[in-house]
Amino acid sequence: MSRDDFERDLPSPRALDRTQEAAASFGISGPGPHIAGPLMVLGGPGTGKKTVLVGRIERLVVARADPARFLVVVPSPDAALQLTTWIRAAVPAIASDQVMTFHSLALRILRSHARRLGLSPDFAILDRTDAIAVMTPVRDGMSEATSEPPLPPADLCLDILSEATARSVDLGGLLAAYPTGLLPTETRFDALFDRYREEKGRQHSLDVDDLLTRLASALTDPDFAELVSSCWDHVLVSGYEDLSPLQATILDAFRPHGRGLTVFADDAQAIDVHAGGTAQIAAFAGRYDPAATVMRLETSYRCSPPILRLAAAILRDGACMPRPLAGFHAWPEPRILFVDDDAAQARLVAGELEAARAAGEDLCRRAILYRSPGDSVLVEAEFIRRRIPYLRLDGSPWTARAHVRGFLSILRYAVSPAARLSGLRALQMMPGIDPTAAKRILEALAGRPLHELDPSSPILVGADLPDLGEFAEKLATIAASASAVWACYVAAELYRPLAERRYVDADDRMADVEALLTASATVPELRPWLDELAIDPIAPGNPVMAAPGQVTLSTIQMARDRAWESVTVLSCTEGSIPSVHAESAVELEQERHALYLAVTRAAGRLTILVPRWSSGSGRRRARRASRFLEGHVAKTTVQSAILEGTDPKDAISSIVRQIHAGRHEKDDGGGGIPD
Repeated sequence: MSRDDFERDLPSPRALDRTQEAAASFGISGPGPHIAGPLMVLGGPGTGKKTVLVGRIERLVVARADPARFLVVVPSPDAALQLTTWIRAAVPAIASDQVMTFHSLALRILRSHARRLGLSPDFAILDRTDAIAVMTPVRDGMSEATSEPPLPPADLCLDILSEATARSVDLGGLLAAYPTGLLPTETRFDALFDRYREEKGRQHSLDVDDLLTRLASALTDPDFAELVSSCWDHVLVSGYEDLSPLQATILDAFRPHGRGLTVFADDAQAIDVHAGGTAQIAAFAGRYDPAATVMRLETSYRCSPPILRLAAAILRDGACMPRPLAGFHAWPEPRILFVDDDAAQARLVAGELEAARAAGEDLCRRAILYRSPGDSVLVEAEFIRRRIPYLRLDGSPWTARAHVRGFLSILRYAVSPAARLSGLRALQMMPGIDPTAAKRILEALAGRPLHELDPSSPILVGADLPDLGEFAEKLATIAASASAVWACYVAAELYRPLAERRYVDADDRMADVEALLTASATVPELRPWLDELAIDPIAPGNPVMAAPGQVTLSTIQMARDRAWESVTVLSCTEGSIPSVHAESAVELEQERHALYLAVTRAAGRLTILVPRWSSGSGRRRARRASRFLEGHVAKTTVQSAILEGTDPKDAISSIVRQIHAGRHEKDDGGGGIPD
């Protein structure tokens, strides 16, 4: 199948089948506002949930709904970009800022009503790296002040706080899930988190979790909830299966009676540990009076029948039963290949990609997916060694790069002088200013702009400070600029000599700054754009889709909302899928859903790799195939083979011969799937 044929098989936003049309037209009987009761649209992989979302907006607008009164909430910034393109192609009157994530929505509301909610109008946003930087001294100070065992690292402390917040559970209940004695007591954590909140308050800052908790708290005021919810007639939510309980609470406050609410979900894709998943979907219909309408999409326009059978088999032993999805592609059966170890796995993957490239195939049609970070290390090394171009999608924030963070700190300090963390970073980039001097300068300013600094301040007595006049002047220019692109240009000119002094590869690093400068030309205001980069960072110079000739190397989580003609799943063994950390029934079910998500990213060709041995720590240990591949999966898989860890060329040639000859060799050890 050619790429044109593959894209042509995808449903157009305007071409709907019978079940899609029923969902898109729900509650529309003729011209008028048509604010119908709550609707849930369920569908498996490739059934067109986003197509129906776009079609529903289009049909409502044709029926004279006001385009300005739509809100579309999506699970990720990638999904927001994709849906914005689709929606605006169908209904150009829908603005791009009407499609957003929950965090973007919360930030916009808090900014608009900051004074009413008791917030500083210019509060700063702490991304993950910033939050760790704030938590670390707080955590260290508490650990040093007592003889008790030290608190966990700052990032783990933040994970615990974030999980308790998202799940809306008390801290004691959350800590009870951990083995006794592994973590400090609830009292110590409470004290730590109280001091962390106090420090954020001193810095006029909110972290990403605060956005949702502050909004949820504000919406308990009925008058404020009515004020906010009256902005929209229609609220459409994509990825409902991964809403956290806190996000569901916010949605309920927006639409307590469900009028104008449409949600889209695939319950088998619920792999977020914070979300209620299947239980939340099951409770949706009975949450409203009258009860919500639930409609199911029946036909998959992406996955081939063999892949749908495999996905159904993976779910059959779990809580989510397979749905009758009808595929139409004529593709081969999925392959489950046993390899000797991780090194053999990497060689096989790279060898197949080289063969595909030599045959003229565009590698951007292929993806390599993995669950655990360590599973991709050798594969990535093999790509580099063989010069196979690839795009890595692992969820790590692009804005965490030191040079990008330095550039953004200049912009953030300019527009928010009270943002202490950005101020410290920006000032310390100046020659002659160490951390102590930077802290004294900020204390002397007390939240005022740098150009108002009084060198005679008692706090600065004895400090040997360089001339900050030009630096302060450019910060003032950035703050006063009405154009985001001009502000970024000034900041880039200010940052370039600082970067050249700090980095030997400054020219390469400045390419990222130039990408930000280019991206700023598309945004009207600087502050909202900086906020978005903090909560939903998307790299303007780092695309979320592979370029021609690039293969995608992605975590399973990051593969959501994407699809490829050919997908390879790495290390489908116990300890990887499911993760070694998954112990409870809920966690194991989420791991099952993760494998389901991985296999349904493939439109046609699917390969699942099972290393038989682990070579870590200098010892070879037997590994077993994932429990999710046992039983029913063997009946749906017609190609299986064993690849021994011999010479790479001979091994790859051996597996290719086995595949093409249709031979089936039995796994004689290490567990796994019998033929």
